[in-house]
Amino acid sequence: MTKSSIWKILFILFIVLISFSLITPFEDNELGEYALSQANSKADATEHPQHVEFSEVIAGVRFDLSEGQAVDFKALRDYGQKHGLDYAAYFQPPKGVFGTVTSRLFPFWIKPGIRAGHEKDRDRRNDLVLRTLLKNSQAAIKKGLDLRGGIAFTMEANDLNESADTGDSSAGSAMDKVVEIMSERMNAFGVAETVVRKKGDRSIEIQIPDKTSKQNPEIIEELQKPAKLEFRIVYVGSEAPLSPTEGDMWTDDEDIPYVAMLRSDAEPNESPIWIRRLWSADGEIIEEAYPRPDESGGYEVGLDFTSEGGKIFGDLTGDIAQMAEPDTGSLGRLAVILDGQLESAPTVRERIDGGSAVITGNFSYREAKMLSDILNNPLKVSLEIGEQYEVSPTLAAGAYETSKSACVLGAILVISFMVLWYKAGGL
Repeated sequence: MTKSSIWKILFILFIVLISFSLITPFEDNELGEYALSQANSKADATEHPQHVEFSEVIAGVRFDLSEGQAVDFKALRDYGQKHGLDYAAYFQPPKGVFGTVTSRLFPFWIKPGIRAGHEKDRDRRNDLVLRTLLKNSQAAIKKGLDLRGGIAFTMEANDLNESADTGDSSAGSAMDKVVEIMSERMNAFGVAETVVRKKGDRSIEIQIPDKTSKQNPEIIEELQKPAKLEFRIVYVGSEAPLSPTEGDMWTDDEDIPYVAMLRSDAEPNESPIWIRRLWSADGEIIEEAYPRPDESGGYEVGLDFTSEGGKIFGDLTGDIAQMAEPDTGSLGRLAVILDGQLESAPTVRERIDGGSAVITGNFSYREAKMLSDILNNPLKVSLEIGEQYEVSPTLAAGAYETSKSACVLGAILVISFMVLWYKAGGL
């Protein structure tokens, strides 16, 4: 064998090796196992004293999950937020040009790590790391819903604004915004490889692989929520009717209408309270919502306002503080309404100018995180489920095996034909 032939063979092998690395893995890997295999360093104890071995992180995540539930994006993200972890510390990229290039071409030889140092916010940095891990853990050749199994459904908008009703260009803009919000919500829920697209003038189609409505009923339910947040004033005077029933209406001497509302998690002996029917501020004043521990060991939802929103909230709470009734000792109260349900009605003793507030409700971490994600991506319209269908994993596996058999058979037939054709031609 000549020297030039050896170089040709080595070059071909190199190209084949690179091509092979580009089409692997052939199947999706469980995110937890893949992340554990890619963790390439211990977190610096001086910089991250609360960090432990990554194997202990995965063990902690599994402990929090139900039996048989796989470690997914959301479980890792929630665990990291709950324990203040910086995942970038476990996936440091190799140093130097050679190490970087080699790790990109041969990730099975040198762990490539994840470059996330440019992201200064820890939560966003964790999000970047986990999304990269999730993407790399999935099969290089993507399968459609018919091969993977999953759920698909359409959502129809019922109350687009007037311009949308007239059919002009703003109707398309409104639906584009719905698609954008739905995509952001799916990302926040940790659902990967979803398809969200417009279908007609008033509908969107969503495809979620590897999920079923039976095992994940909360996904569709939470997607439908508009997350319409309102701050209203509670009547604390003595003129209102006593012992109202939820839904009762009443108008005071100043012709201000009120409705009797009961908290969503009210105790059995708790009575409805009178709340103004018109809101004084809405969710537009919020810049960011996030879960945080409360004093009772549960969780609440923290709210940070925009600069203008902070002023509006300060004026509102200042007005409520002046509504206290000295004769009865009743303090002014602020009602927090979410999607038409009374979540809480805290007392207000003085004007609140800090630019932030909280929604209490004895939430679990999952509930507080879900509510925060929805508040950060509120809808302007209400959506109803239209068509819905599911492809079971069993049917998807059958379709996949049939397709694979057809592919192998086709390749054999083509190769056999080419061999016979050229052999018959004397080549």
